[in-house]
Parts: sequence; C-alpha cells; structure tokens
Amino acid sequence: MMLASTLVALALFIGLQAPPVAQAAKNTEVRVVGSTSSILLTSTTPESVSHNRQIAFLSFSSKSYRFKGDRAAVRVPSGSPSLELTGSDAIDADDVWVVRLHRKDGSRVVGHTSSPEHPYDKGDVIETTVTPPTGATPQTLRLKLDTLAPGEYTVIVGHLFFDFGVD
Repeated sequence: MMLASTLVALALFIGLQAPPVAQAAKNTEVRVVGSTSSILLTSTTPESVSHNRQIAFLSFSSKSYRFKGDRAAVRVPSGSPSLELTGSDAIDADDVWVVRLHRKDGSRVVGHTSSPEHPYDKGDVIETTVTPPTGATPQTLRLKLDTLAPGEYTVIVGHLFFDFGVD
C-alpha cells in the first residue's frame, strides 16, 4: 500500500497524466440519432487477441478485437444514420472511428494495425462527416455516416467500444 501511494505521489510530482485519449473517452455517451428518436449505445469490452506467424526468417504479429456473439444487442435500421457523441471532456474527431466488424466463429472481429494514423484495416473503416449539432460544445460531436450496409459495426472512442448492428 505504501509503495502504491508513493508511486502516485511521484507521478503527480513529475506531472504524469493519463493520455488525452483515455481522458476524453472516460464518460462518453454515443447515440444513433434519427429524425424522430435516438438510441443509446452501450459500451462493450472486446477481447484483445494477438496473432503471431512466421514465414521463413520473418516474424509477423498483429492484433484483433473479438466481440462476444454474432450479433450486437442494439439494432438500427439501414440507411445513413448520424451518431452523436457527448463526453465530460472535449472529444477529438481524430480519436473516433466507425469500423465494420466481421463475423467469425460465433463472434465479431475487427483487425488492428500498428499504424497510429490508420489503426484499423482501411477497408473496414466507415467514412464519416463531422458536424457540430446546433448549440454544440467541444464535448459534443455529430458524425454523419455514409450509407451502412446490413451488418455489424462498432464506434471506437479512445479506448471505448460501442457496438451495434444494422438490419
């Protein structure tokens, strides 16, 4: 116990803080907004899976996130929905990703790359247009999505995942 409190005091003394992405995502709500109603998405914790393979003398590793079940509990109608993100801290649009999930062995999976500019497989990332809602603050973002085909998706905000399905 003494060691833990000493480490916390030392971290505060030298000015260490949690990364901004983690702070921004802490109290985030994500809603799918329609013309007459909205649906609150719940945060989900996927399993992180590492993949290692070797070809001749080269070794490759990659990572993916696996979501339980082959369907998200929250379903939305097909079309071009908007997402509204609200947080207790400012939300940076560069830290928000909408990604298509792939069904595999009774679960849903998304690949993760080591590139900070493109952390998810480019073919799975859904294009979005950021528009602040009327009277918006830095804590609110509205994302207009391209038409979503039926399937499974996740909204990633920092280190939080909000999954949903399109029927």
